[in-house]
Amino acid sequence: MTDRDAFLAVKTRLNRDVGGLIELIDKEPTFVPFWALIRALFPIAESISDLLYFRESDDVRKSQEFLIKLLRERFGKINPGYTQYAGVLVVMYRHSLTHQDVLRAILYQDAHIAVAWAVSFHAHGKKHVEMEMVGGKYEDLTTGNQGQTAHLFFDLRQFYLDLDSVLDVLLKEDFGGKVGKRYQEWLTYRLGNSKSDQEARKDIDAMPKVTQLLPLS
Repeated sequence: MTDRDAFLAVKTRLNRDVGGLIELIDKEPTFVPFWALIRALFPIAESISDLLYFRESDDVRKSQEFLIKLLRERFGKINPGYTQYAGVLVVMYRHSLTHQDVLRAILYQDAHIAVAWAVSFHAHGKKHVEMEMVGGKYEDLTTGNQGQTAHLFFDLRQFYLDLDSVLDVLLKEDFGGKVGKRYQEWLTYRLGNSKSDQEARKDIDAMPKVTQLLPLS
């Protein structure tokens, strides 16, 4: 698999899966599945960052670190807001809906500053990756502290278009086969010794054993 093949595979799924969902939304615009779109788009962006920045010497997976780097370096060329707010985007949008069921506001300096999410689905001139201070106060329900509130505007259709544009650029670049090799490594997973892997080992060990190999059809 070449580097181009790898990025083309990612782009094809982006266009078919998320692009197909957007087409359905456009036909019935009264409902937009904001959470579903975020959950679809950020893992695709994160997979691209893994293809670009993963190194065999990495002793731990640096998925969020890689994603922030991708947003700053690649997406930032499209919109400087990505460069400025990449860290906030990853913590607010990627992390929240990957591990929880709701988007979270970010409290900073004991809630003297709170950054709240503001999601849209418009593109074409609407606010996107822009921070704006608002007049209201935010209260930390845990401590009772109050502070200023800011909104980070994020448009999902525009993020989709930007993601597609980044892939178009990457399709033209040569990474010496590293990207294609990494993509192929994704296709299989070798069980290790983590707790979840040990549980998977138990499940496989409990499977009925094959006594005779069946011919390949």
